[in-house]
Amino acid sequence: MNHDASILALIQKYQAHVADAVSLFRQMGIKGNILRAWRRSAIPTWADEGDNSDPIIPQRGLLSDARSIRYSFHGIGCSVEYGSVVVDFDFGPNGRFDGFDAWCLHLFAESFPEFSAFADIDLVRTCLSDLAESGTIAKIEGVVGSHLYYFIDGMSADISRT
Repeated sequence: MNHDASILALIQKYQAHVADAVSLFRQMGIKGNILRAWRRSAIPTWADEGDNSDPIIPQRGLLSDARSIRYSFHGIGCSVEYGSVVVDFDFGPNGRFDGFDAWCLHLFAESFPEFSAFADIDLVRTCLSDLAESGTIAKIEGVVGSHLYYFIDGMSADISRT
């Protein structure tokens, strides 16, 4: 089995699911920082400074009634359940959502038979390390979400407004 091609396919599928979840939040009317829209729910009105044009969203809820997609925010990220498929992701700098780490990919892989080898988190870590050594992916140090990897050719791309 070619793990390089397989891990890249897993990452691509994972990022597509994350982008879909973010798109569903945008359809709820969240134009700015999604994480801030959730955190505003815990801030007293008098202490909520800044742009308040986005709706406040609860920590847990339904993203799509028709598709039965549920979400739950945590720390700097969100877990989204597409039926039996779980997509857990963290937001990076400037609201980026294209980052990934071994834990999130490992959890995601458990939902797909074609990626069953990556249910082994050590294999995911090894593959990500190999991709980092080859210059395909890297971490952005010194920022929120510095544990996340990003594709080198997309590190400066602003996809956070998709």
